[in-house]
Amino acid sequence: MLLKQLLKNLDYTLVQGCLNTEVTDIYYDSRKVTPGGLFVCIVGTQRDSHDYAADVAAKGAAVLAIQHDLPAEVLAALPDVTVVKFESTRYAMALLSTAYFGRPALEMTMVGVTGTKGKTTTKAEPTTSKKQFKDSCKTYTYKDVARDPDKYKGKNMKYTGEVLQVIEPTWGDTVEYRIAVTKGDYGYDYDSVIYVTYARAEGESRILENDIVTFYGTCDGIYFYTSALGGKVTIPKVEAKYLELKK
Repeated sequence: MLLKQLLKNLDYTLVQGCLNTEVTDIYYDSRKVTPGGLFVCIVGTQRDSHDYAADVAAKGAAVLAIQHDLPAEVLAALPDVTVVKFESTRYAMALLSTAYFGRPALEMTMVGVTGTKGKTTTKAEPTTSKKQFKDSCKTYTYKDVARDPDKYKGKNMKYTGEVLQVIEPTWGDTVEYRIAVTKGDYGYDYDSVIYVTYARAEGESRILENDIVTFYGTCDGIYFYTSALGGKVTIPKVEAKYLELKK
């Protein structure tokens, strides 16, 4: 697909290159880039993937999507790479991916189910103090939980990680998060993600993307969703009882 087709109706600045560049795929992980790919540079709290621009170009990336300017010497060394600048590359990645897969949402039919009963289920739980619950939580290796999440279903867990995505509720008070929980030499691993739900109390401060948090909760098995690139993704799910911002 041509780059100009992906950029249709988007706000961007062409820094260098050609809008007729052919794009074979879209990436945000520098390790997975293949020739002809479009690499989206993401700014994180622990690392900035703009630093990998030269590396992905060496792997054959045809296009770089950037959020802030690259050093002049880096641009000069990449004369054959098209560079496009966005206000937010996280937001741009979602729209670019949607366009790459033919904007499938335009073909969907949405059906709403409403009523006064049957949408939610509640159950009584034994009263447990905050300290008791926290003390009952354990940290398991991500690989073990991801490999066999049903084995850990019902177990209380504690993790510290970087918030990659926040989905605010359209109604109610339950916020959804995707949180990377395995820390390496260069920050948190974006492939080690837990889907976390949390009922935010009235007046409680919001948690934002890139925040570092610690959450305590109960594993609810596995969560399925379709990624921005159209693939089916399965990750562990935790219903958090306490979610704390690390200062």
